[in-house]
Amino acid sequence: MDLCLVFTSFILLIALHQLLTFRYTVENQNSWIITTIASAIMTLCSLPFLWDFVLESLNSQFSWQMAGEGVKGVRARSMLAFVANRFFQSYLLADLTAGIFYYRGRINLLTGWMHHIAYVGIVEFAIRQRRPHIFCLAAFMELPTFILGVFILAPKTRSNVLFAVVFFLTRILFNIVLVISYALPDVRKHATGDSFAVSGILLGALPLHIIWFVGCIKGFARRAKEAKDARLSERRINTVEVNLKVYNATDEKRSPTPSSTRKALAAIHHPVVVPPGHVHPHPATDAAQHYYHRLCSRFDRWRIVHGDVHRHGQQNGAHEGDMAQLYTLRGGSLSDYRARIREYRRNVARKYREYAGAGAVSRESREKMFDWVGLGTSRGPKSSRRATC
Repeated sequence: MDLCLVFTSFILLIALHQLLTFRYTVENQNSWIITTIASAIMTLCSLPFLWDFVLESLNSQFSWQMAGEGVKGVRARSMLAFVANRFFQSYLLADLTAGIFYYRGRINLLTGWMHHIAYVGIVEFAIRQRRPHIFCLAAFMELPTFILGVFILAPKTRSNVLFAVVFFLTRILFNIVLVISYALPDVRKHATGDSFAVSGILLGALPLHIIWFVGCIKGFARRAKEAKDARLSERRINTVEVNLKVYNATDEKRSPTPSSTRKALAAIHHPVVVPPGHVHPHPATDAAQHYYHRLCSRFDRWRIVHGDVHRHGQQNGAHEGDMAQLYTLRGGSLSDYRARIREYRRNVARKYREYAGAGAVSRESREKMFDWVGLGTSRGPKSSRRATC
């Protein structure tokens, strides 16, 4: 009967996994199909035993031994407990079997092979000692596993706070209550035959639950920090855009022609491949635009190093070029700006020589190309070299 029950449950779980595999093809979701089904069944099987525990605890006198009285009042329910224990063994074997073929990367050594094989032995020990109802009572700790499985299979329903609260109440608090209860002398004599085995097994599982809970809290902290950084980054970008609008407005009043800063912003949103009347070979122009846009695409990721970097950039923008002003408004430093511009100018010049020929490249034509793509300034070759070297 034992082998028949285990084999039947094993085949049922594998069949359900095969039916749902076509819906959940992602490895992470696929690895939770069997676990979610088994945790739901084990949680339901634990409810009658949990009801006895809670009812007896409330009926006892109010003291620190209430939980112990509740444990003593849990009825055996031999048939239900036996079936639930064998089903849990089938789940452990089915999860490992399906993991070998479908989600091998999700079955690690500690929480996969060692955990499952150890629990097969623990459940067998409970059955051999004729105390499967104790394991069924502890099976209520499968509730957070079921909740997490639902969240993974249906991501829109995810609630990290709900999972953390349920995990703490069951895997930490309820586990500690059971450890203490089964360690009490009168409970040991009544429920376990004066054995510390049950309390020891529950105590051995507690550190692993604590490690998982600490990881959950660290995940909360990490996500909160990422959200804070995202809000701060958005605030900085909005501040930069306001500063650029003010700078461009004042620059329009100073000069009747568009500044290099305005050209840079226009090139970011509306890149131009070939300017009107451009005399340089098109491949060289494309190479210059490529390096220039690589520089512009990094503006959003640059951080503000000093608090007065905006003021510093506005004071020195007239001497360092409009692109230097744009760089400092984005949060960079002038020394970093010069180093980056030198690198991009060398790459552009090398590409330009490849297409135009070394003899056909003059300093004036090269500087004009640098000015057009945004790697120089609008003040001529000398000012360009001063801003970038």
